[in-house]
Amino acid sequence: MKGERLIEIECAKVSPDVKTSVVREVIEIIKRTTPVDRDEFDKDIFILNLKNGLLDTRTGEFKEHTPNYLSIVQLPISYNKKATCKKIVHFMYKYPVRAFRCAAKPGLYCILSFA
Repeated sequence: MKGERLIEIECAKVSPDVKTSVVREVIEIIKRTTPVDRDEFDKDIFILNLKNGLLDTRTGEFKEHTPNYLSIVQLPISYNKKATCKKIVHFMYKYPVRAFRCAAKPGLYCILSFA
């Protein structure tokens, strides 16, 4: 959902009879008082903003949230370095050749590279 539409919905929740001109004014105030260009948010596609910090999927490095990395999108999960997926581990031990081939696929490779 685009930001302006979200603001329209939130304004209607606060005041169901809100006039369009008031909503437009709210949007303009937010634009004027937001000192950062929206293109600066979530610039690095390899950094995942998680509930408890930032995960660099290239290196596996996990950092605390910081005002230096601007992000609008946050995944509703917490990072746990010690967590394992029993089904994936079982698959890797039972079918090592197939597991190696699957690891070459981008989605699974990302998961397996930190194990």
